[in-house]
Amino acid sequence: MSGFIGSGWRIFCGVPGAFDGHLHFNIHLLAHQGDDKWVEPAILAAKQCLMSDALPEPNAECEFCGYRREGRGVEV
Repeated sequence: MSGFIGSGWRIFCGVPGAFDGHLHFNIHLLAHQGDDKWVEPAILAAKQCLMSDALPEPNAECEFCGYRREGRGVEV
């Protein structure tokens, strides 16, 4: 499977201000240099993790892992 390496484009759309019965979009087309070689290995690693019977190790930078760690032993 060949990956994308090189330039591409990203389209950003935003709605300025409040909704007044009409949607007006600000559209920006931005050049992007990219490399998607990391995508397929990340998907395969995620699948392996989901198919495993073992839980993954918590990540110190993960907000949800910290939430779960702090909630251990707390009853509601």
